[in-house]
Amino acid sequence: MNAWLMLCLGLAQPVYQQPLPYLYLPPALEDRLVYYRTFDGESGRAEVDRLPLTEQRGPALGSSGLVGKSGVTGGPVKAAYRLTGAGLSPHGPLTVMFWWRLPQPMPVNGGFELLGLNGRGYISVFGRGGPWCGLADTAMVLQSWNLAGIPNINNIYDNAPRKSLELDQPRWHHTALTVAGGRMVRLYTDGQPSTHNQLESRPLSADDEIQQLEIGGEGSPTLHLDEVMVLARVLDDAEIADYVRGVLALLAIGLR
Repeated sequence: MNAWLMLCLGLAQPVYQQPLPYLYLPPALEDRLVYYRTFDGESGRAEVDRLPLTEQRGPALGSSGLVGKSGVTGGPVKAAYRLTGAGLSPHGPLTVMFWWRLPQPMPVNGGFELLGLNGRGYISVFGRGGPWCGLADTAMVLQSWNLAGIPNINNIYDNAPRKSLELDQPRWHHTALTVAGGRMVRLYTDGQPSTHNQLESRPLSADDEIQQLEIGGEGSPTLHLDEVMVLARVLDDAEIADYVRGVLALLAIGLR
């Protein structure tokens, strides 16, 4: 258990005199953090951007984030959250993670875009309903598609997210996606492993030109976002679980 999590759970006392600049950013993640946005800054830009990334089209700002304000995509604002830069290429170690919620109930057979890493082909996570792939109701999908020389993967990993994620309630959820060795794509939901895609034939390379991260979608239902992070390393199961557990502990004691 890391020191930040112990502090969040009330199992340790602070050993520093000054508070951390960002309470919800664990010190253990700062080393290889390349992008961090809370949507609370006065500048309207990311608090940390070490690549830097270009925000092609930013989300609108909402008043009800997980902590403070939120980014808003889809719905009436008709915007996605798009970041572009060579540092997003998943041929190197990469972790993308963020908090999200659907403020309106997800209807039967409804769908929404969650995230995509786009270039010459893409890796994406989304919810889709019937008649797509013969689905009877909304399902969650991790897709690896149109990557030259790599077999397509259409991984339907949750056939009942309206129940498992309580999509009829405006609950906040955490999603993390990691790419290791240019081949292993792992997905986590609320701190726990959800599924993975093992890319066959070859690893991802810079030639795939995957340089865009998109969260939400212009034509999707409204999606609220918060605490968006990109790291140039692969977080493991324990690190992701500890992060989610620590954030929930801070929220439970009213630190917003």
